[in-house]
Amino acid sequence: MLVNWQAPDKVYLVCGKTDLRKGIDGLAMVIAENYGLELYSNSLFLFCGSRNDRFKALFWDGEGFILLYKCFENGQVPLSNNAVEQTIRPSTLIRKNCLFAKSTAGAEANAVFYTLVATAKMNQLNPYRYFKYLFEELPNRKTVSLEAYLPWAKVIQENCHQ
Repeated sequence: MLVNWQAPDKVYLVCGKTDLRKGIDGLAMVIAENYGLELYSNSLFLFCGSRNDRFKALFWDGEGFILLYKCFENGQVPLSNNAVEQTIRPSTLIRKNCLFAKSTAGAEANAVFYTLVATAKMNQLNPYRYFKYLFEELPNRKTVSLEAYLPWAKVIQENCHQ
């Protein structure tokens, strides 16, 4: 028997204490009756019992349920997710900052600014050099199209690449 394990689309943490003596059918019934969630989707359901060092997980792999049981020896769950937090931190800060914009125009200006920063990074530009270049060149431009100042323009790549 081969296990068809793949990364789940969603992970649900079942709040409260669950009787970990329950098997697949009992845990599936908890999900169906209490939460009304689709059991046969690509989702992982996590259950904790009365002790904080034991967990069960229920996962449908497309052919049947997989029931996992984990007992941590030291009684502590390692919740280190620094890599994930550091990856999503910029977008979270942006979202938070936009909440405090004084006006709709201010929120739109924030969105434009952060979009330019993200686009510059995606094009391997140094955002500081890119904005410095824009602030120095844009006021003095004659009839050059704004397209020449976008992050993927050849002149921008030459002057602002990381």
